Amino acid sequence: GGTIGGFNITSSYIDTRVSGSNERFYIASASDGSERWIVAIDKDNNETFRVNRYGQLYATKAEIIGSITATEGEIGGFKITENFIDTRVSGSNKRFYLASANDSSGNWICAIDKNGNTTFRVTTAGQLYASDVNISGTIKATKGEIGKCLISSDGRLIVKDVNIDGVS
Repeated sequence: GGTIGGFNITSSYIDTRVSGSNERFYIASASDGSERWIVAIDKDNNETFRVNRYGQLYATKAEIIGSITATEGEIGGFKITENFIDTRVSGSNKRFYLASANDSSGNWICAIDKNGNTTFRVTTAGQLYASDVNISGTIKATKGEIGKCLISSDGRLIVKDVNIDGVS
């Protein structure tokens, strides 16, 4: 045992404490038998940081810079799986997800309402499907249909059953 630079050294851990406070930082040895190997404790006796013997990291107020790889878990209410980043409303069909290339649904992005109806989706082919949409700005279409108007493949506008009150 002994001390070096404010750290107490024993046969089972190295630690330092703030005098008159619960604040503490320690590194436990394998002989300690502790699941926690590196731990920081705040003045309220809460573990604010720890790494256990299995490599699991727990941190409050963490800022992580660099790359994170995850195939499971949760972040901000979104569940991470191998094929999705997904959020669902408990007891409801409501769901929103981002799909990976491994998913076979044919959608990259999908929103489903409480009745199980798909209300918004972007397919892997780039097609956008949405209901009750308000769009502002410019829309450019080279073919398709809007109401009873058809844009032909050669770019002509074909209007059926039109009643025009006036043109200015």
